[in-house]
Amino acid sequence: MTKRTTTNWLIGSILAMVPATILLLASGLALLAHLDSLSPGSKATFLPDDYSRMMFTLTLLGAAFLWVTVVAGIVAWAGALVNTHGPADRRWFNALLWSGIVGIVTIPAFGIGALIVGMATLAYVVGGPDAIALESSPARVRAASASIIGKSAITSWLIWGLVAMAAGAVLALFVSRETNYGGFLHGHLWPPLALITAGASITVAGLIAEIVSWWGALFNAHRLADRTWFNVLLWIGIVGAVTGPIFGLGALVVAGVVIVYAVAAPDAAQAQQPQAKPPTTTPTLTRRLVGG
Repeated sequence: MTKRTTTNWLIGSILAMVPATILLLASGLALLAHLDSLSPGSKATFLPDDYSRMMFTLTLLGAAFLWVTVVAGIVAWAGALVNTHGPADRRWFNALLWSGIVGIVTIPAFGIGALIVGMATLAYVVGGPDAIALESSPARVRAASASIIGKSAITSWLIWGLVAMAAGAVLALFVSRETNYGGFLHGHLWPPLALITAGASITVAGLIAEIVSWWGALFNAHRLADRTWFNVLLWIGIVGAVTGPIFGLGALVVAGVVIVYAVAAPDAAQAQQPQAKPPTTTPTLTRRLVGG
């Protein structure tokens, strides 16, 4: 599987995650709120009306999208693993293999395993080589070797990520306010839940874009002779991952260091671009240009 195909599968997995999150959380919570009885010792049953049937159907649809997310993510990871199996340099293969093993072991721990596998596959998509293209033609070799992301692209990913995170948070807060007495969502159940979950999904999409910018900056700095920026980005990223659950503090920490990197650090992608060769002319054309 080529890197482009792997990227498409990963994008499909991320896109399917959005309706899966919205439908599962919003419809599931609305369905739980429609239980006939929740008293201790009583059998919990749903009210037999159209609303319960609709919420149950939407929950099943969300579960179907969740399976699409999982299957597409596994296919993307397997494609990256197969792609990196051929080259003599096995570092990417080993990293993807062991992240998959650790991910399988830690999946019961609140889905941490899925996050580990997803992060490893995302890292490969951002900065990994395309071994299949490297074995094809010289033109594809040049295209595959230029996998490093430049600072302009890193900055764009970071800006879009921050905008999406802010927009998602504002949407969730606005919907929460409008559910109060007098708001246009007061007295409704499923629409506010769906909108709040949509805001959370937008925020997660922004976080993924921010992670892409961090991976891009990390791979870019890895090409520099001076390892200072690479070490700073690496350790700040680790600190950000640890402190992420603390009210999103980790995301702000990572965004801050990427901003500083984008402003102050050199661009390894630009520094390693091949110099343009001067145009060559035949002797006849040269004599004509000089009037000979």
